Amino acid sequence: MDYNRLCMGCIQQKGEEQTCPNCGYNESVQDDNKRSLAPRTILNDQYLVGKVLGQGGFGITYIAYDLNLEIKVAIKEYMPDGLATRTAGVNTVTVYTNDKKVNFEYGMEKFLDEAKMMAKFNNVKSIVSVRNFFKENGTAYFVMDFVEGTNLDQYTKEKGGRLKLDEALMIIGNVIDALEVVHKNGMLHRDVSPDNIYLTKE
Repeated sequence: MDYNRLCMGCIQQKGEEQTCPNCGYNESVQDDNKRSLAPRTILNDQYLVGKVLGQGGFGITYIAYDLNLEIKVAIKEYMPDGLATRTAGVNTVTVYTNDKKVNFEYGMEKFLDEAKMMAKFNNVKSIVSVRNFFKENGTAYFVMDFVEGTNLDQYTKEKGGRLKLDEALMIIGNVIDALEVVHKNGMLHRDVSPDNIYLTKE
């Protein structure tokens, strides 16, 4: 596979085109998110990072390509608001000083604990499967199955800002089912938001 012709927006071959004919992503257009990794960054000598899929208070999620397994994946990076930042074009995270460094380190260990715990839920339908986790660039990452679809925030905007009651109840029901499993195992999610709830094509 020619990785130079791989679109960093949808991880499909785009040929020589600047703008991907599959998804419309143009890699030359700069992302406003200065805290994110640049597309085409390689992580753990295995993962080719693509565009940002979403961002919450604790991290940034990217589409990526597993160079070993040759499949699309999603990678979540630990990047908590108010505790760390990144200089544009630099992969290493800069952690703020004093007590923020202690909080960052504590949070990173909890982030990795979350990855380990989530790996135990790989057979739960409403929870995305975790494939790997590691530390790099002064922070931590975990690798998940890539879910084809869209996040709830985008989906709601496409529906004019409102959902029908039965559709909203179906979505919330699935979220509650997933949280019930997580809570029974002694975990709190702490970052449930419309950008972190994905709706598959099904």
